[in-house]
Amino acid sequence: MKAFDLRAADLVDPLGLPDTEPTLSWRIEGRRRPVSVRVEVFDGPEPAGAKRLVAVKVDPDVHSLPWPGVPLRPGQQVNWSVHLEGEGAEPPSEIAHIETAPAGLGAARPITHPAWLEPGSNTALPE
Repeated sequence: MKAFDLRAADLVDPLGLPDTEPTLSWRIEGRRRPVSVRVEVFDGPEPAGAKRLVAVKVDPDVHSLPWPGVPLRPGQQVNWSVHLEGEGAEPPSEIAHIETAPAGLGAARPITHPAWLEPGSNTALPE
């Protein structure tokens, strides 16, 4: 079993997110139910050597979590991952990223990873 499709405020790896306390969500693949789920949030743009801000144990039947720490600052970059524990659990999920909007940006739309585009596609993004 593994955690995948990590999202913050229903967005994949958002940049310029106006929400400073986004809900985190994920999906779990596999036939077994995890014994426990741990969500970890790290400060900084790169996970290697980053300071862990928070680690929270979550009910295994729940696949979302209200923002677990202090509100994010404008322009702050954090990384987060989901760790499943139990028989058949794979290594932690891929690292997901969040970057909040810089101060004074206003109500701009956040940018997110276009996971729905085919690799190598030259299709323009919709407005």
